[in-house]
Amino acid sequence: MVNFGLNSASILGIFLAVAGAGLYFLRSVRPEVSRDYDIFFSAVGLLCGLILLFQGWRLDPILQFGQLLLSGSTVFFATETIRLRGITTEQARRSAPYADDRRVSKTRVYTEAELDQLEPEDEPVARNNRRLRGYDDDARSGRPDGYGEAEARTRPRPSSGRSAPPPNAKPT
Repeated sequence: MVNFGLNSASILGIFLAVAGAGLYFLRSVRPEVSRDYDIFFSAVGLLCGLILLFQGWRLDPILQFGQLLLSGSTVFFATETIRLRGITTEQARRSAPYADDRRVSKTRVYTEAELDQLEPEDEPVARNNRRLRGYDDDARSGRPDGYGEAEARTRPRPSSGRSAPPPNAKPT
């Protein structure tokens, strides 16, 4: 049963959902202070906000007060962390030994990497060998492709030493 009313838990749920969405959109507004794990915390805030919005009417007043205190401290620490990330980023920019004139891309489009030209190898590489070579494969085999001789492959199997039971024997 879903009962949507405008009580204190629903207002807190709306606030948490908006805060979670704001943390997610921080990646677009200020990408220099966003981190990858902010997506996880924004999803948690959005989910908790929606739960409080639709099911908050079932909470006792003392539980609503506990949710208010927990949500308030969470939002305080989140804003403090984002503020400190901004200060740290600015200090790192100022104390860097080089000038970084590049702007941070707001859409996170990656540019092509500069690739070094490789010199061609002197020896041709055998591309048809599908077997991984061990350390002593070349010493055992006289053939260069790593396969054993035909005699080694057609050896008879060693017997196990037990003889087969007679056809009329009863199992014990």
